[in-house]
Amino acid sequence: MNRKLVPWAVAICFGFATAWLADLYVTSRAENALLRDQLSLAELELQHIQNQLEAERIVNRRELADALGKTQQAAVKPAEPGGK
Repeated sequence: MNRKLVPWAVAICFGFATAWLADLYVTSRAENALLRDQLSLAELELQHIQNQLEAERIVNRRELADALGKTQQAAVKPAEPGGK
């Protein structure tokens, strides 16, 4: 009688192993999708920050150029008569 149960016990073990592996596969796929989404968000945030930095650099260069232009104009501008 014991020999008749061994194949069934092995089949049940294979069934549990299959169910466990299927669960592991589905969980891994879901985690992979989540990580892909997180990576995409991180890349978008990085691009946004890089764009902000570039915009700040452009504004700073423009402000510096304007300030230098005003300084050069003031240096070239002749003094008004009467010391004004």
